[in-house]
Amino acid sequence: MKLVVVESPAKAKTIEKYLGGDYRVLASYGHVRDLPAKDGSVDPDQNFAMEWETYADKARQLKAITDEAKGADALILATDPDREGEAISWHVQEVLRKRKALPADVRRVTFNAITKPAVTEAMANPRELDEDLIDAYRARRALDYLVGFTLSPVLWRKLPGAKSAGRVQSVALRLVVDREREIELFRPQEYWSVTADLEHDGIGFIARLVRWKGEKIDRLTIGNQGDAEAAKAAVEQGRFSVVSVETKPLTRNPPPPFTTSTLQQEAARKLGFSASHTMRIAQNLYEDGAITYMRTDGVQMDGSAISAARKAIADRYDAGYVPDQPRHYTVKAKNAQEAHEAIRPTDFSRGSAGSGDHARLYELIFKRAMASQMASARLERTTVDLADGTGQHVLRATGQVVLFPGYLALYEEGRDDEADEDSRRLPRMAEGTTPAKKAVKAEQHFTQPPPRYSEASLVKKMEELGIGRPSTYAATLQTLKDRAYVRVEKNRFFPEESGRLVTAFLERFFEKYVSYDFTAELEEELDDVSGGRAQWQAVLDAFWRDFKPKTAEVMDQKPSDVTAALDTFLAPYLFPDSGDGSDPRLCPACQNGKLALRGGRFGAFVACSNYPECKFTRRFGQGGEGAGGDTGPEVLGADPETGAEVSKRSGRFGPYIQLGDGKDAKRASIPKDAGELDLPLALKLLSLPRTVGKHPESGEPITASIGRYGPYLAHAGKYARLGSTAEVFDVGMNAAVVKLAEAAAGGGRPQRGAAREPLKVVGKHPRTEAEIKLMEGRYGAYVTDGTTNATLPKTIDKDALTLEEAAALLDARAAAAPAKGKKAPAKKAAAPKKPAAKKAPAKKAAAKKAKA
Repeated sequence: MKLVVVESPAKAKTIEKYLGGDYRVLASYGHVRDLPAKDGSVDPDQNFAMEWETYADKARQLKAITDEAKGADALILATDPDREGEAISWHVQEVLRKRKALPADVRRVTFNAITKPAVTEAMANPRELDEDLIDAYRARRALDYLVGFTLSPVLWRKLPGAKSAGRVQSVALRLVVDREREIELFRPQEYWSVTADLEHDGIGFIARLVRWKGEKIDRLTIGNQGDAEAAKAAVEQGRFSVVSVETKPLTRNPPPPFTTSTLQQEAARKLGFSASHTMRIAQNLYEDGAITYMRTDGVQMDGSAISAARKAIADRYDAGYVPDQPRHYTVKAKNAQEAHEAIRPTDFSRGSAGSGDHARLYELIFKRAMASQMASARLERTTVDLADGTGQHVLRATGQVVLFPGYLALYEEGRDDEADEDSRRLPRMAEGTTPAKKAVKAEQHFTQPPPRYSEASLVKKMEELGIGRPSTYAATLQTLKDRAYVRVEKNRFFPEESGRLVTAFLERFFEKYVSYDFTAELEEELDDVSGGRAQWQAVLDAFWRDFKPKTAEVMDQKPSDVTAALDTFLAPYLFPDSGDGSDPRLCPACQNGKLALRGGRFGAFVACSNYPECKFTRRFGQGGEGAGGDTGPEVLGADPETGAEVSKRSGRFGPYIQLGDGKDAKRASIPKDAGELDLPLALKLLSLPRTVGKHPESGEPITASIGRYGPYLAHAGKYARLGSTAEVFDVGMNAAVVKLAEAAAGGGRPQRGAAREPLKVVGKHPRTEAEIKLMEGRYGAYVTDGTTNATLPKTIDKDALTLEEAAALLDARAAAAPAKGKKAPAKKAAAPKKPAAKKAPAKKAAAKKAKA
């Protein structure tokens, strides 16, 4: 019997079906071990020795692999054909070696598609593990560990509120922040355009003024309304005839098949998918045998696939759509991903795969791959100039005609910024033609700042700069979102205050390590390791020699010195010049003190130098025209009962309302869904909690209020969640009683997730037949079969969770639980007893003494 190890159970099931009874195929469920999250896992002083630790949740899988390996004639490592796949195979081999279960015959096979021909061919052509790829993996993993575990503690101590920094993550964040700075510094410039609506042979078209008074007009030439109206009048008065018609043939070639990066970009543009969602769906399509491996920089297709694509084109279209010779594409990246073939369908006769998002992504991959082998599109670009009788004023119309669609009949590549007027249709005209003039317009415009990055344009920019690698983009962008360093609105990235502050800190104190050039050069060095052109410890040593002293230098600085340096660095952002000669640092409250950046337990904020006499503060990044925020309390009015001032303010935890002043002032947070804040709404929020009435059964009051976890009802120590802030003020007695009863039936306080509806029903346990559900808990997602709960590890994506993975987690958790009859519960019950509490210090001292 031969043991085959792959990553996923879906892949294992498919491959075992292809190989037959002489093979046993088991899944490792991804990586089986990693560097422990503690200091010392990588030791630079011992030539970067690495300490590996197996994942606790992989114990069951590793035991099954070990048991099978002990009786196997050969071990076949068939993980994915890239660096991570090579690393997983290496980890499995090393674990079996340590357990003395490694067969003498160990083979490594790779296939780019999970089809029977591809798998059979791979099994017939095994190879050794690629040590260069394993070294590249170790170098990247060690480098990311060293940066994270060395730089993050500096952030925690010198920049309160910061969460983490990463080698690629921080540079990607800088891209988002730099773009925001460009937008803030941008000053719009007014300009006007003059256009004429013309018509010839019943076809209307638009021509714009390109020459006025004999002078060429650029976009910004007409800068005010007066000139625009004068130019408009000249066009209205003139009789324009065609003076030239220029036609140029154009040829557009199809784009190559998808790489990881271009797939993520196009799926974002056309389908609205995030990079992480695209990769999850693509992984499923790959494991189902529908597409080839989806982590690749390669743009070439296999010869047999090219032939199949050309046949499919001929079957669908006529012979003119099939070029005389097959198209061959070359990769531009210096060192392409190790899976060289582009992403394509495994079978060009298969027009669809799956349903929903799977079907949509497959269709995109299918069309792109087929279009890459189709004939070029032939177009004709026409430019028509029309002049008045004086020849001083000239209008120009441009258009484009598709003579032969070629690949455009099937697929057209998306763009981040839409096309210009070249695609408009023009009537056929000749010199001397005088189109009818329907209307003339003078329109005001303003130059626009560069757009914020979308997921597609950010991935594209990272690839252009050589930052990170396409296979890591999805995880990198997801980390920025998870850390709340950025937010995404209407598919555009906005930096959060915490993201701006972390970027400023890194630019000020670690400028080299967040520079685009340095990051790209380091990526090239790591690629050299995978290509066998560099030694991995040497690359790490060169980095560590400079990086370690720099972190020590910053760690030795006083927090106050760090804050002062950031205050100077961020002054243009925090205290922008208003342009009226006033001091942007002048305190708006006392009109005497100076504003400056301060560091606190909960992060950075701006405060007055006259503290404690003046207690004015504002959040980091709030205030000033450039920063976008208020410079002080906003008075909403006076309380009609007490006459006290009601004001809207900003604190370290966000905006809030305050009634009165001093220690006795009453405050209330402003919910996100409160709508437009005015005095009546502010008074309602300050009046909470609201008494709905007395419960008809208990006679105890039911109250409605807003807490840390949102709006809720309370009654006799029981709680129920409300859907919105408006419900706090509108909910009546009948509805309140029903909601409390429903919450009681669900069990638990609403603030801690009383809604116990499953995220999804995974399926029935293969062994026990119990229904497995995926739930959202206080500490993250978990699976349950009604008896056992098992938390999802970070290595498993809840959206891609399979029945096999869920069952394995529950079995492992059940096996790890204490057997019935053990005294663990008794210990827990005894813990609160006073004698035990008194003995605790003595036990600790004894343990300390024994350790010494």
